[in-house]
Amino acid sequence: MICILDIDDFKKFNDTYGHLEGNDVLVYFTKRLFAEVKAHFGELASVYRFGGEEFCVSVHGVTVEDCLEMTDKLAEELRTKDYITATGDKITVTFSGGIALGCDKKDIKTVLREADKALYYSKRHKKGSVTCAKDLEKKSTDTDMPLSY
Repeated sequence: MICILDIDDFKKFNDTYGHLEGNDVLVYFTKRLFAEVKAHFGELASVYRFGGEEFCVSVHGVTVEDCLEMTDKLAEELRTKDYITATGDKITVTFSGGIALGCDKKDIKTVLREADKALYYSKRHKKGSVTCAKDLEKKSTDTDMPLSY
């Protein structure tokens, strides 16, 4: 299973507070993400930075519900512990995500594309949410992402 998480409105944060503060937000988010992934999945999962403010969680042998539970707990952790800027502003960091199931018949690029498509659906339709790629198959709404690229 692949889960891609993207920090919401990160460019706006960088534009407001600067890139050094933005880097500190990445560190803040990463520490919480690693802790939650380790608590939930132990050694079954790996976390990678996947782009600017995107992170990829790869985990084997779990259900979509397990992954959604982990992201819910991470979101709750971030809601209850604001990031404090150097100027003392309190910022609640949120993220959107996409989840895709891997199987023996899919290569990693296909799974990543599916997770990315689900992430973009979350970003466009409800920031702060996590969408499973298999649920997009049931929706008739266009995700504004090409099926292949």
